[in-house]
Amino acid sequence: MKDVKTFTDNSWVTFDRTEVNIGGIRFTTTENFWNEVVAEDMPKMKALLGKELFEFALDGGDTIDIAEDEVWAR
Repeated sequence: MKDVKTFTDNSWVTFDRTEVNIGGIRFTTTENFWNEVVAEDMPKMKALLGKELFEFALDGGDTIDIAEDEVWAR
């Protein structure tokens, strides 16, 4: 079973030049050091991003993967 972690309140990521605070979103880390949003939190991501940006972030997949070095803090 993968270890589930939660982004802190000062965790930010940029999708299509839009900065988004992803604090509270849960994720697992893949073997390639990507943060994969857990399925149960995908509705939260959709609410944060809005429909168009959410579709952009999915990039044709069924979950959102974020490279560890793309998450930054304020």
